[in-house]
Order: sequence, then structure tokens, then C-alpha cells
Amino acid sequence: LDRLASQYPEIGKALSQGLATRLAANEQDEGEERFRSFELFADLDGNDLKHVATCLHPSRYREGEQIYRSSSPADALFLLEVGQVRIQPLSGGSWILGPGEAFGERALLTNQPHNASAVAETEVDVWTLSKSDFDVLMQRYPSLAISMSRILSERLAKMDSGMQESAAKPAVAPVPAAVTNMPQRRRPEASYPTADRDKVEERITFGQW
Repeated sequence: LDRLASQYPEIGKALSQGLATRLAANEQDEGEERFRSFELFADLDGNDLKHVATCLHPSRYREGEQIYRSSSPADALFLLEVGQVRIQPLSGGSWILGPGEAFGERALLTNQPHNASAVAETEVDVWTLSKSDFDVLMQRYPSLAISMSRILSERLAKMDSGMQESAAKPAVAPVPAAVTNMPQRRRPEASYPTADRDKVEERITFGQW
């Protein structure tokens, strides 16, 4: 083969082109499979996933780096491939997202600023989908809209469950009035020096507590 390729350059060129095409196809197939791990794309067939993959752009954030800030305008959907991201709502509290999950979708769907901040809990790799592409793909592929509705419903159920658990925790019982109104009892006199006796008298007794 080497002898023929050197004798006939057209053979060597055709062979190189064929190998390049095969490698490109393998890389593309591998790339499509990596996107299959995202729940949002679970219902897409192969051809639809190929088209969606062309709209995704990779980004990397260092640990502790802010991905977006609350009240900032929404310009992209984020798909977490590697690492963990902490979501911190304006209302307080936070939760962690892991690989395969999406975030930033609420602001895109409502055309409102983000109501939470997103911070890289570890070093993370994400794929971003611009707002314009997001709107087009949601209209073109109904399965995307269905998957997004399912994801939002599951997230809302988790949030409601967390709020119910928090509300179910028993409150600290107040101190009974009988204890607070208990008459004070004077402790027996002891042979303290005058200065130390003044300090002892200033201490709060059990009845006062």
C-alpha cells in the first residue's frame, strides 16, 4: 500500500480523505451520545439530536466562580455535564445540581431576570444554548417542550416537599408561666468576702430563669 501510494499520489490522497471522514463521523457519533445523558434530550431521536448538538456551546467555570447573578437578564440555558452547581434563590436557601441537569430555564420561559444565582460548587463543564436557539428548538421539537415541562414539574415538587418538611418541624415550646412566675428563694448566707458576696447576689437564680 505504501509503495502504491507513493507511486500513485491519488491513492494516498483518497486514503487520507477516507480516514479523515471516518474519524470525523466517529467523533460526531461520540458527541451525540454525550448529549443523550441530558434529561432534556432524552426523547429526541438521532437526527433531531444531531441538529440540537450544533446549537450547543461548551463553557468551563472554576470552583467558586459565579455563572450568573440573580436579577441579571437571562440569555442562555445551561446544561451541566461535569461537576456541581449551587443554586441560591433570592428567597433564601440553596440546592445542588449534578451532571445531566439543566438550569436557568425558568427565566428563559418567562422572559424575566433570573430569580436565583448560580455558582460553581466545583470545577464544572457546561453546555449553553442561547435564548434565540432555545426558542426556535422548543417550537420545532415538541418533545423538548414536553421534557422541559416534566423537569419543571419535578423540580417544583421537590421544592414543595422541602417547604412542607420545614413547616412540619416542631417549634420551640415556650417556657411555662408557672416557671417564670416561680417565687424567688434566697440562698443561704455563706461566708464569702464582701466583694465576692456582691457578685453572688447579682447572679440570676433558677426562679428568675
